[in-house]
Amino acid sequence: MKIKLAPPFLTVEMVAELKDDKAVITASPIEQMAKFGDEERQVYRIAIELAEGNKTAIWTPNDRSLNNLAAKWGIEGDDWVGKTIKLEVGKSSRGQKMIIVNPV
Repeated sequence: MKIKLAPPFLTVEMVAELKDDKAVITASPIEQMAKFGDEERQVYRIAIELAEGNKTAIWTPNDRSLNNLAAKWGIEGDDWVGKTIKLEVGKSSRGQKMIIVNPV
């Protein structure tokens, strides 16, 4: 019997290796509590389908990416379903690599 695992979380390394940097949002954002070190905070999880290889992944957007999407499509996450995004690797204000997403 094969066990079907949930899609992997999208990582900076995965995005850096993509030849096709587009993806489609396949489900509305889900709010969850996540633990980062000793700190617990609320995050969003968004299911996407990568254009390259039709692979699925779970993306945890940062504030910059959320603002980029909201500026184009509004603040209702349900309105983002079916929309195409462009994935890239950028740097945070602290110099750390991060995934930056822009609407297409």
